[in-house]
Amino acid sequence: MRHRAPRPAPAAGTARAGRPHVARTAVAWSLTAFFGGQTLAFSTTLAWLPSVLVQAGLGSGAAGTGQALLICGVAGGGFAAPVLAARRADQRPHILVTALVCARGLGGLLLAPAGTSMVWVVVLGVGLGAGQALPGVLHARRGGDHEQVTALSTMAQTCGFLLAATGPAVAAALHTATGTWTAPLTMLSVTLLLGAAASMRAGHDAERPRE
Repeated sequence: MRHRAPRPAPAAGTARAGRPHVARTAVAWSLTAFFGGQTLAFSTTLAWLPSVLVQAGLGSGAAGTGQALLICGVAGGGFAAPVLAARRADQRPHILVTALVCARGLGGLLLAPAGTSMVWVVVLGVGLGAGQALPGVLHARRGGDHEQVTALSTMAQTCGFLLAATGPAVAAALHTATGTWTAPLTMLSVTLLLGAAASMRAGHDAERPRE
């Protein structure tokens, strides 16, 4: 940092000149919707999954095991998603599949008997891990140069983490109001699916912040 080299000013007439602020572009907001929704689901699940499992009938030790399995699933999804997504120019299928895998895991926790909860915990972890890793590919593919990539990543993470910070508190409030985890898990599923629908621009190879 002490020896930062001076950067030359962009030449007049280049694509960088006259570029709109990243917050004024649809693709930036689409990226933010995907990252924000996925991170909200991740932080909320990480905070409350043991309580969800205990209320489903599992013991505290089994709930702790479920939390560990969730993290193993996150690691697997986080490794596989960017490897697969980077091979294609269009990442819209990966966005959709990620949201559907997460929603399937949440649905399994809601509807399945306690005996199969661990299976759905792993499924949910894979989806959440993919949702945390995939934005890195999206930022790199949608940005035209390193400055755009930085701007997209900064906006998506700043807004996304602020949104995600509300997730555990909202889930707790819903649980307190209803006495079950049905409403919080349903909220997460709806948030993920709406986020995926709003994220299609983020996966389209034709989209760039200059538009």
